Amino acid sequence: RKGFARSLEENLRNKYGLKTVRVAYSYDDNIASTLVPQCAAQLLVENLKPDSLIVTSTGTPMAATIRALPPLDYPRAHVTQMLGSLSSANSLTDSPEICRMMAERLGCAYSLLPAPLIMGSAEVAQAVRSEKLIAMTLALGNRADIAIVGVGAIRQGHSGRIFHSFEDAAVARELQEKGVVGHICGHHIDMHGNHVRTSLCERTISIDFERFRDIPLVIGVAWETWRARALHACLVGGLMSALATNQGMAELLLDMD
Repeated sequence: RKGFARSLEENLRNKYGLKTVRVAYSYDDNIASTLVPQCAAQLLVENLKPDSLIVTSTGTPMAATIRALPPLDYPRAHVTQMLGSLSSANSLTDSPEICRMMAERLGCAYSLLPAPLIMGSAEVAQAVRSEKLIAMTLALGNRADIAIVGVGAIRQGHSGRIFHSFEDAAVARELQEKGVVGHICGHHIDMHGNHVRTSLCERTISIDFERFRDIPLVIGVAWETWRARALHACLVGGLMSALATNQGMAELLLDMD
């Protein structure tokens, strides 16, 4: 590995109090989209234990990380879906398929969360959370040893694909007024990584935000520089304890206050 990548890794570890960091040598998003998931896969493999409980998120970085994993033999491990599904056109980057693919790579069992990410009302969401299978899966996720996550950023007032169907003008205004900069695992956050309660919170099916902070190893995977502000918020808020990124993002993060 190149000396300046190691230097960036050390500086990021020191600045954000991270356990471990991998920086891919790339400024180009297209190249980083291959190299950074490889780094994330390495971090995961290095930290797996025979009986690890792993929770997975949603999105392209997660899918790419799993594709970078070699076939492994961890029959006592378990993979759990940490947030509801998007029912998106591209199921390959949706959380149920990511959970299943991860378990297939590790050669272990998995637990799905058979519900949409956002329910129609708070009352429906509460009823769904109390369903035995959902409650058991969420409780399992709250006890995870390792999480692997991306980070969503607010762009042009909106949170991106996973909230696309639910964010009208009123929600967009609410996010702006409350200082939301991004989201992680279905939870909106401010610039300090604090949870921001929005009108969507009571309708969201995801592991508990405060319990999420207790997961021993949370590996963040991100490289597009437009996510830098949201990623910085996750790091200063202690929402990630490990990071796989690229040189361009690393340099941006080190320049941020």
